[in-house]
Amino acid sequence: ANLEPIVIFTRRSSAVHSSLSEQKAVKFFCLTQQVSVPKEFSENEMLLPSNDTSLMLDVFDKTLKAHPQGNINVVFEGLSDLVLSVGFEKTYGFVRYAVEMLASPRNTVLFLLNQTAHDPKVASSLRGLFSNQIFFGKDGIKTVKLR
Repeated sequence: ANLEPIVIFTRRSSAVHSSLSEQKAVKFFCLTQQVSVPKEFSENEMLLPSNDTSLMLDVFDKTLKAHPQGNINVVFEGLSDLVLSVGFEKTYGFVRYAVEMLASPRNTVLFLLNQTAHDPKVASSLRGLFSNQIFFGKDGIKTVKLR
């Protein structure tokens, strides 16, 4: 809506992808096990290997460099999938680095986690990386922790 770049990491089969795929301002990085290197799928879609966190960090870095003064919006929908595919420790390191890299008042970044898909310790450890947290459940959105 603000003509700001939006970068979404998701699966092609997700509700987020199907809801926003027609929006030209949205750049999708579709996480899949069907590729081993990044592959352009369409004008606004790139396929990325779902188990290569260094490529994901590279996308963050390139996005920041492409918009050095502007606002950037990032949605990382596949956090639970990442834990299941590369393991907790690698996911934790990736998220910690990504949060540091993307920390700026001009950026809006959402990492989405299905906390019921994980051991409570895993979910708690990942949530601990974020200073702002919201929860969406059957009663709607609730604030958990805000800076």
